[in-house]
Amino acid sequence: MLAGVAACTRHPQAMSTTSTVAPSDVREVTVKLPAAGERDRRWHAQMRIPYGDGAGDVGIDPVKGGGPEGGAPYSSGEWAILDTQNARIARFGSAGESRGAVALPSGGWQGGFVLDDQWFVATSSSDAVVADTRVARAATLEPKLFFGNASDGHSIYGQDSSGVLHALRVVGGLPHLTTVDAYRAVNGTRYRIGRDNGVLRLELLDRKPPLELRMRMTSESGAAVEPALEWAGDADGGIHLVFYGNVLDGDDIAAYLVVSKTGEVSPAERLPSFFSQHGGSVAHLRLIGGSVPALMLFGDDAMRIYTRDAAATGG
Repeated sequence: MLAGVAACTRHPQAMSTTSTVAPSDVREVTVKLPAAGERDRRWHAQMRIPYGDGAGDVGIDPVKGGGPEGGAPYSSGEWAILDTQNARIARFGSAGESRGAVALPSGGWQGGFVLDDQWFVATSSSDAVVADTRVARAATLEPKLFFGNASDGHSIYGQDSSGVLHALRVVGGLPHLTTVDAYRAVNGTRYRIGRDNGVLRLELLDRKPPLELRMRMTSESGAAVEPALEWAGDADGGIHLVFYGNVLDGDDIAAYLVVSKTGEVSPAERLPSFFSQHGGSVAHLRLIGGSVPALMLFGDDAMRIYTRDAAATGG
């Protein structure tokens, strides 16, 4: 059983999957995660969207200080932003210009992914909202308590209340859940991910032979750490991982790495300190066009999106 990975939303949830394929190749890896620091020059600011209630703004909670709850890119480079404070799903061009919005039904929405380059879908504990450029519609999901935490561009993957993995797809404008036994990357390759006794386990099921990576995370000082995690599988079958959070020995973790489809683990890159903060600042990992990693930051003064040089992903 793979269990205990925190999905990096404002309300992290555990996830688990049950293995039906036993990888014959098992590899143990120790990964040193750097403390947060100056931004790596491979990451570039793509857009900045100010807080407010105007057409080109996104809302901010006046009490808690938090900004939008999530968002995702289209292949065109446009973004759909889950602007809960302004009760809308706002769309922005690749340079941050407003491209309109649709009204958001009430609900505790968070996260969000673009499916089939058409539908923006966000989930709450038991519902999903599906939006196109004209309207957003909410629907109750069965089984309840589905927490979406990854996508292959066609489905959102997440658990129900029993820890069973499901895929959410949009059919006829409405969300539908099916039970699955693994996540899929954008290119369709299957993988599983989870934590077991402090070890991050990543199973690459379509590698021949299937590979299980057992990754032990440490801070720069060598202390074992279990920071929050987001992940995404790309168009080449690589798995992008972002780690962030405060850890026991006082380091502030903010790091990014890629595991290739054959199991090679890239060196962990340092991310800016604001990616490791909790509360007012939350980072979400997304892939533009299935390959270019992007980090969404909801900071104290504005929402920002950073993209990474495509030629340097290593995966």
